[in-house]
Amino acid sequence: MAEHIKSTFRLGVQRALTMASMLYDMDLERVSSGYVVASGLDADATSAAMNDADAAVEEFTTVLAKKLKDDIPPLPNLMPLKIRRGGKVTCRRSGPRSPCK
Repeated sequence: MAEHIKSTFRLGVQRALTMASMLYDMDLERVSSGYVVASGLDADATSAAMNDADAAVEEFTTVLAKKLKDDIPPLPNLMPLKIRRGGKVTCRRSGPRSPCK
């Protein structure tokens, strides 16, 4: 499950960078380094600058996320399938973490 979440998150970041790079001439290496704030700022000012930048893109993030949601791969069914037959419960999935043991 954790790998699926990481993979989906990475795909979202990749799609956002792809779109941005198609629209703007960007230094992707610099962008991928994270937040870029003015040098010489103390920790509080740096945090405030990052928060302001996040707030400025929040509405656009929501719009873009809605457009990209169809690109998200479906979450694998991780719950075991239990079938009740004649008073017995039969598990269809086994493994080290299966509750069907």
